[in-house]
Amino acid sequence: MSSTEGPLFSSELISPEVLKALPEGYSCRPLERKDYHNGFLDVLRVLTTVGDITEEQWNERYDWMKTRNDEYYLLCITNSSNAIVGTGALIVERKFIHQLGLVGHIEDIAVAKDQQGKKLGLRIIQALDFVAEKVGCYKTILDCSEANEGFYVNHSKPRDRSTRMGRDEQTRSHRNESSITEAQDNRSGVEEAQPVTKVENRELTNDKFSPYDVSSAPKVSSGLPSEIWAIVQSAPANIAPQYFLEVSRDLLQNPNRTSTHLARAELSYQSFTDATFNPKASTSEDLASIVKHLRPECRPQLIDGGIEGYELEYTVVRKLIPRNPKLDDSLMQTCHMFVSHQDVNIIGPDGAEDIVKAERYMMVYIPHAATSEAIPYYHPKVRSLAMLYTHFPTSSHSPPTSLINASGHLSIHYSFFPDLLIDNRLSRTALKLLEVIHKHSRGRQAGYTKRVHHDQIIGQKRFQDTYAYLKGRYAKDLIEGWVEQTPAEKHVFEDLGIAAFLMELWGDMYSSKNGTHEQDDGDEQVEQKRQIAQANFPGFVDIGCGNGLLVHILNAEGWHGWGFDARRRKTWDTFPSEHAQKLKEMLLVPEIVQPYSSTSTDPPTPHHNGVFPSGTFIISNHADELTPWTPLLARLNSSPFIAIPCCSHDFGGTRFRSPAHAKYIIADPATAASKKLKQPSAYASLCSWVCHLTEETGYLVEKEHLRIPSTRNMAVLGKKSLKGDEGGNSHKNMEEKLASLRSLVEREMGGQTIEYICAVWMKSGDGLMKTAKGGH
Repeated sequence: MSSTEGPLFSSELISPEVLKALPEGYSCRPLERKDYHNGFLDVLRVLTTVGDITEEQWNERYDWMKTRNDEYYLLCITNSSNAIVGTGALIVERKFIHQLGLVGHIEDIAVAKDQQGKKLGLRIIQALDFVAEKVGCYKTILDCSEANEGFYVNHSKPRDRSTRMGRDEQTRSHRNESSITEAQDNRSGVEEAQPVTKVENRELTNDKFSPYDVSSAPKVSSGLPSEIWAIVQSAPANIAPQYFLEVSRDLLQNPNRTSTHLARAELSYQSFTDATFNPKASTSEDLASIVKHLRPECRPQLIDGGIEGYELEYTVVRKLIPRNPKLDDSLMQTCHMFVSHQDVNIIGPDGAEDIVKAERYMMVYIPHAATSEAIPYYHPKVRSLAMLYTHFPTSSHSPPTSLINASGHLSIHYSFFPDLLIDNRLSRTALKLLEVIHKHSRGRQAGYTKRVHHDQIIGQKRFQDTYAYLKGRYAKDLIEGWVEQTPAEKHVFEDLGIAAFLMELWGDMYSSKNGTHEQDDGDEQVEQKRQIAQANFPGFVDIGCGNGLLVHILNAEGWHGWGFDARRRKTWDTFPSEHAQKLKEMLLVPEIVQPYSSTSTDPPTPHHNGVFPSGTFIISNHADELTPWTPLLARLNSSPFIAIPCCSHDFGGTRFRSPAHAKYIIADPATAASKKLKQPSAYASLCSWVCHLTEETGYLVEKEHLRIPSTRNMAVLGKKSLKGDEGGNSHKNMEEKLASLRSLVEREMGGQTIEYICAVWMKSGDGLMKTAKGGH
């Protein structure tokens, strides 16, 4: 057994008292390598953003922690099915004080939503406290929100304990009382208060992000007056200036890359193509001729006297749009890019000095806020923020100075309000910003090309505005009234996102003759467009509708339609009666196979043959077995459709790995040659197969990566038929379609006959109706 196999730490460190106190059937154990598949990351998502972590990344991080098993103690609470329902972490800090003493930090306490109320969070705290005592910690620090401080202090062991809260945790606990946010951005529970991790100035062995300890970092002159500005974080960086500039420009429109609480930015002024832009202007009105016509809050704010040694390159004024408008206000912000080619002075930790040639590129953010109280939660509470990249050009491969072992130096600087100074959150925010800039710059320099492109069919603003509206109207009640065993937030926010996309899509398709979107000039035009679209809308059918949530939301918003599934869900009874009646328990037995049903495979009752009124919009939302049938049913009914694939099944309803169709696989040009021969993922193959079937049935293939909280977010659309349909759904034309589609099914099934495929499908369908399969 390798050193990284087995539990993260010895199970002898698990408290026997905690094990006795757990509910019957529950257990507590150290984290194990295999827990990637046991729901560990899903539980963490209840607490905060986790990201899309691959198994390879998981194993790498687990192995790293395992080699430091005297520092990292992550444990899990499991239920009778061995699924992880709770977790927490103890991180041991080494001190010089108290005779080289140890301090334990308890963090990341998370309990699955459907398991809360069983005192599992308390048991995790007690278990970690026991571990801390056993490994010799003289003190344990519990990082938690102010709202939970009293509970944990009163219910924990009376050892030397303290709780630590930053300003961000206090703000979050206050907001939790009245607001709901997305599961992947959850502000409830015990939020982490991660200390800033830094490294000493050392020789760089690679180009990984390695921030300095500011107290011992080399000091590189910035040109910013020290009485106004302070450096907060810095790091060496081997980056060509053009990539820093590209990333800085990209972040102007995509602030969500640095804050999960932001949706986007709307630019109200940009100087890139403004011929009247005057970089030497001393007043806002003199900066460009258009400024005096802008609303006062949209006018750029200047830095009095500029920045010594720099020239203004460009100016942008943007509006930061939060993901949850009920929780945060928007914020206007001026962004200036300054450039300098003056030599810089560098002072090393030992006091040694050097003057070197340099190129400096500084992006300055100025929030339009007079006081710190006027700045929303998602923005650092500072008067201004500067991101500076100092590049040291050289003709050789060695750095131009021995004081910095890199070709450049990244740094973050703050200008503070009089009533606020640096705190833990401001420092961590700067560190995260520095890391994002470094990561994206290095990625671009390495040849990274963006492969996933959102908003190809529906613009980001339209989608996010509609999503925010739906979320504000429905999310709270739907989550509080959830009756399924599956996570409420995931399904609610996912279906609200899909509903927002469909509403905007249908508004385009049915409000004009050619189905294209024209620019809306105001609320009246938007409302008029919606009314026209709904009057022309042919209706929808959601095949494999699962919990029925999408059908409920769309009907509530005036888009009429219905759905069916092989199994009735408990959720259906929670909807208004007029919506519950639109959800039917029945199995799809496509007309394509029905004529070949023998007496032993007669369609069960109830069932549906997949023939709908011509033009009905077909929805297949993570419908698994029904996914490959979706383009075929659309062709049969002369209908448009959307398919959002999840798990791969063939036409017989059997799980299999879909064949990959290279035409629809997105290749990364930066991928190493050794990896280009690696076969695509199962999900990528499935999506490519659905695209292939869409093309085979005569549709123009359109794709969209939906902005929903799911890694299965690819939508394949067939809106435009390339074959024409002059015969409509006449008997003759229907027979011709059926013959063509049956031939397609037989080809895709490797030459198996329709009779055989039908028999397999009926057997699979019988199993679907009997078992509680899936959770959608």
